[in-house]
Amino acid sequence: MKQIIITQVILLTSIISYAQIEKSLNFISINPGVTIYDDDGLLARNEVELGRTFNRYFSASAILGFETNLTTESSFTGSGYDLSANGYFNFLKPSKKSTLRIGGGLGFGKYTNTWNRLGSLNGFEDYVIIPLQTQTQGILANISLEGTRKISSKFEMGLTYTFRIFDADSQIPVLLKFQINL
Repeated sequence: MKQIIITQVILLTSIISYAQIEKSLNFISINPGVTIYDDDGLLARNEVELGRTFNRYFSASAILGFETNLTTESSFTGSGYDLSANGYFNFLKPSKKSTLRIGGGLGFGKYTNTWNRLGSLNGFEDYVIIPLQTQTQGILANISLEGTRKISSKFEMGLTYTFRIFDADSQIPVLLKFQINL
């Protein structure tokens, strides 16, 4: 009788432990959108974010972002990438369906800018367009405001608004957020 009770307790314990739903703490998200780059133009921006939710109030993530020029009317064309680490705080009462988070972080970026300039090659010819290309790299800082809404237990959608400072220029990315909870 003792063996039957022990066997049933072990069986019941294993059924209860396997029946628990694990809450996913890690997430990956794909964030497409646009960036207003100072007064020079509009850039297309795509981000891949890998993060972890530590509790209802705090999460952190690493973001790899790519940008490329969208405008042809401006003399500015540019493209680049950046990698940043961010921390987020859920400052409102957390709900099960939606979150509103504020956060910020630091990162490293590298961008290539090309300006077209009118000039003469030797001083005697007609003016021609001469492209001037420069590369900028350095530290960037950002502050983000992000709102997400849970669609299912594994999928969330939202909007991210960020103010970034890079090499004394300001960038304002506005991105959609498609998050998959792993």
